[in-house]
Parts: sequence; C-alpha cells; structure tokens
Amino acid sequence: MLRAALYARYSTGNQSPLSTDAQLRLCRRKAEEIGAHVVREFLDPEISGFVSGGRPQYQALLAFARSGQCDVVICEHSNRMARDGEAGWHVFHLFKRLGVRYVTVQESDMTVMSQAISTLMSEHKGEEVSQFTRRGLHQVVEDGRSAGGLSYGYKVRIEYDEKGERRRGLLEIDEAQAAVVRRILRDYAAGRSPLDIAAALNAEGVPGPRGGVWNHSTIAGSAARGTGILHNELYVGVRVWGRRTFVKDRSTGKRSGRDAATPPIRDEAPELRIVGDDLWARVRARHAAAAHSMSRDADGRRQGNGKRPKRFLSGLIRCGLCGGPMTMA
Repeated sequence: MLRAALYARYSTGNQSPLSTDAQLRLCRRKAEEIGAHVVREFLDPEISGFVSGGRPQYQALLAFARSGQCDVVICEHSNRMARDGEAGWHVFHLFKRLGVRYVTVQESDMTVMSQAISTLMSEHKGEEVSQFTRRGLHQVVEDGRSAGGLSYGYKVRIEYDEKGERRRGLLEIDEAQAAVVRRILRDYAAGRSPLDIAAALNAEGVPGPRGGVWNHSTIAGSAARGTGILHNELYVGVRVWGRRTFVKDRSTGKRSGRDAATPPIRDEAPELRIVGDDLWARVRARHAAAAHSMSRDADGRRQGNGKRPKRFLSGLIRCGLCGGPMTMA
C-alpha cells in the first residue's frame, strides 16, 4: 500500500485553526480514494505560503520525502504547499526526482501544466493583495489616520463609528512620553549628543520606546528616513507616510526596506504636535551643523573639524543591507 504524507497550512490569525482540520480531513479522504495509508501529517499554522525557509513543518515534510519514508504527498491545493513560484517549481521537481507522487485534493496529480497554472495564479494573487493592501493604507492616511507603527510620544486612541466598529489608526499624545521627547530635543539643541542623552535617561531609569534601554540610534535615527526622536516630523504635527517600501525575502520571511519610488504623503496633524517650531528649528540647525562637520570629501577623508578617529575602522564600516554607518554599542 502507498504510504502518504499529508500537509496543511493557513496564512494568518484571521483564518480559523479549524481550516487545517478541514484540509486534513479532505486529504485523508483523498488518500483513501487513491489507496494510500497515511503515515504522517505536517501542519504549519499562521505562516504565509510565500515563505519557504520559515515553515518548519514544510521543511520537515521535504526531509521526510527525501528519506524515502513516503510514496505520495497530499495537500488540499498546491498553493498550500507554496505560493511562491520558485518554491512551487522546486517542490514539484523535488518530488518528481524522488519518485514521490504529488497529489492535491483540488488538482489531483500535479503535472507540469497544473503547476504552471497554479504558479501563475498564486503570483498574481500575491501581487493583487499587495496592491490592495497599499491602496487601503493610502486611504487610511488620506482619512487623517495613522497607517504606520506607534511612534514614541503617542498612544492609541479608542474610538468607534456609528456602526459600533472600532476606527483603526487613531492616535493621541501620551503626555508622559511627550515630556521625554521635549527633554531630548531641548538637550540636543543645547549641544548634548544622542549618546549622552541616552546615558542620562538610562541612569534615571526612564523606560525606552519598547520598555527597554535608550541607545544612540533610538534618538539619532536617520534624517533621510525620518526615523529617530530627532527626525520624527509628527512631533511638529506633520504626518509623513510612504518614504519606504518593504520587500519580503521569500526564503527567510524577513523584510528589507528600500526607498519608495513615489514621493511620500505629507499631511498636517496639528492635534499631534508635541513641540513648537522654534525648538524644532534649533534641532534641525544643530543636526545640519553636525552633519557638515562629519562630511567627507571625494577621497573619503573627513572634512570639517579634522578630529582623528578614535578607532582604526571608525567611520569606514557600513551596513551591507541598508548602507548606513555602523557604530559600536
């Protein structure tokens, strides 16, 4: 009798875990139909099919098939096995090379034609969902709500519409955190470095944005990307969205950011202003002066104050992913 391995998966917490129970029931019925005995079942809950390396049970299934412990693999649909075209073809050819029969409830025995159609539809669906998601976030911003994460200095405002449904993306000022923001900006404008400011906050036991310690990058951030306490324009009542886009590495599931191809959306949000224009202008002036003093010429030599680097590789090491400078912490 054929030995069958079953695989089931669902993408997010929005889907019920019962979804996998239904998938496995259909797969067991299919195994019975083709005269196979189920020897093992593999289940990946709440994991996208566009990720292959981040699915432990998917990887275990492939190892199980490679070890020769099954004759047929069954899933509800090929998009449960893989939504990514490259991964879909990989698993199709792997099973073919191993001599393992690849069967789905909806498509029956997978062929080159059915795999090609499934790959095309899955990639199209993924692109469509991505576009719908970005369009939805765009609408949220145009409605005067936040489409990004929660910045330090703010908290979520709970509000319901006329239908009793929660309105998402509403923020209000967290006065305790706002006081810390004002202090950081005043200290920086007065000449203190982000490192000194972070050390002082940690010495006083002031919790950082995620409840942990403060560090240089939390305060200094990146001027180009508008990150860090020093560059968040929301503190002067300007909401900015769309500076960066994020792409997921389908082998690991990790996201990497890159500059958006289109200009960001800027929207006035005076109710979220934490500091005045005068303080913000002094912060910007101090940052511009510091950036000038740290600038380099075409040959990579430091311009401005001419101070000697403290360490051999100071100012030379940069992140291979984003190109930003590396600092010792």
